[in-house]
Amino acid sequence: MPGKAKRKYDGELMRFNKKIKRPLKLIKEILPQEYDQELIVQKFKYFYPNEWRIMEERYQLYFEKDNFLVKKGKKRRYRPLNAKDYLLNLPQVKGWLSQKGKLRHKDNFDLELQQQRLEKFKTKRIAKIKKFQAKIKKIKRKFRI
Repeated sequence: MPGKAKRKYDGELMRFNKKIKRPLKLIKEILPQEYDQELIVQKFKYFYPNEWRIMEERYQLYFEKDNFLVKKGKKRRYRPLNAKDYLLNLPQVKGWLSQKGKLRHKDNFDLELQQQRLEKFKTKRIAKIKKFQAKIKKIKRKFRI
């Protein structure tokens, strides 16, 4: 069946897009009144380091696969985007960065509410990140022995 590998890649991409919808929605709630694409990437990296690492690993994996295919005389199959470009090309993020999206955000912006959300979100996420890192450290320690 032709296209099986590409279809698997597309399915994986769709599942990952669904997985990061909620984190993106939460990031949008804590954005300041004025923001740009660098700030969105920075916040995503800071609050969701595991997802960012997965995006970088996926890019590296599929980039290497594409290079292997080219080396064997075949066409590129996956054409992955690096983590930053991938994040900025998501429909939600494109909408936020459009003029209408920024204007809508500016009109509905409430500084006090944003600061409350930011503090609450920061405490929750940092606790989750620490918990995840502790879990990883424990697993690594277990397999070294």
